[in-house]
Parts: sequence; C-alpha cells; structure tokens
Amino acid sequence: MSNFRLIFVLLHKEILQEFRSKEFLTLLFIFTLLVLIVFAFALGPLFERMEILTPAILWVTFSFAGVLGLNRSFLSEREEGALRGLRLTPVDPGIIYLGKTLSNFLFISIVEGIALPLFAVLFQFSFRRISLLWILVLGTLGFSSLGTLLAGISSNSRRQEILLPILLFPLLIPLLIAVVKGTHLLLMNEPFEEVLNWLKLLIVYDGVFLILSFLTFGYVLEE
Repeated sequence: MSNFRLIFVLLHKEILQEFRSKEFLTLLFIFTLLVLIVFAFALGPLFERMEILTPAILWVTFSFAGVLGLNRSFLSEREEGALRGLRLTPVDPGIIYLGKTLSNFLFISIVEGIALPLFAVLFQFSFRRISLLWILVLGTLGFSSLGTLLAGISSNSRRQEILLPILLFPLLIPLLIAVVKGTHLLLMNEPFEEVLNWLKLLIVYDGVFLILSFLTFGYVLEE
C-alpha cells in the first residue's frame, strides 16, 4: 500500500470517527462562537479602533479553540489503547503523523470557515481580499503541524490539558506574530508586497515543523 493511500486511510478513519461522535467540531464551534460573542459585546465602545484589535481577536480565538481540539485528537487512542496498536503496525510513524495533522487541519479549517462569516457580522468587517485565504491556510497548517506533534507527546501525560498549552504557545509565537501582522495589513488594504514577507515567514515556519515532526514522531509513539 502506498504512503499516500495510507494517509488517506488514516484521514478517512479520523473523519468517520468525528462525524459519528461530532465531539471535536461541536466543541470547537461552541467555544469559538462564545468567544466571538463575548469580545463583540465587551469591545462595543471601541468599534472605531477595531481595525487594530480585529486580527488579534481572530487569531486568539482560533488558537484557543485549536488547543481544545488538539487535546481531544489523541483522546480515543489514549483511552482505547490504540496508541500501542499504532506502535505495532508496520507503518512509518511519519505517515501516522501526516494523517493526524491533516485531520486536525481539516477540522480546524471547517470551524474557521463557519466562524469567519459570524466574525464579519459581529465586528462589521468584510473579508474580501483573497490573500487572507493564504494567511488562514498557512497559519492553520503551522498550528496543526506543531500542535499534532505536541498533542502526541502530551497524550502520554495525565496532565495533558495543562501540558499541551505550556509546550505549544511559546513555540507558536513566531506564527502568531506573522498571522496577526499579515491579517492586519490585509484588513487595512495595504499593498500585497508588505504582506508577502509575513507569508514567507509562515512558509518557512510550516516547512521546518512539518519536516521535524515527520522525522521525530516515531519517538513520540515510543513508551
């Protein structure tokens, strides 16, 4: 069986499991919706300065929602002992990592796609520049690639819910700076050339952590 087919099988398994339970997407969507509503009402008097606050609110919301999702991404494997089974399968651990990363990327992207129109309504903003899609895709990919690795590491701990954010957020600082700055420039209708530098940083960040995580995920599966 080819590596691409194996990745597809793993991704298909994650999708079926999620749509049977609907826990991952439901949790992410409810959390995202609540945070957006709270920010919208709390910052009502500051709407004249929302062009400054909007990118930070957007990515803080997505980041914390993503952490909740990542905490659950290895929950079934941990509870049902499936991680031990994964260690015994004659499959490259990197393939397992890619399958998990793609599923996390897909589920977080679905929530973002639902949340963005709500965000536009609540904060009276229009996301018309197609360049924002690149920021979202690269930002979500970087978050998923690093988050999946660290979720796998923290899944062996009884304090996973605490350990994952402690490990994740310091390493996310370059990504969060890039996505917030890039989103701000796009919302201010700045020239694309100014956004391009932040996109390059995101590409490098994603590439580094995808490669490192792919190569080291085998150690994560070891007890």
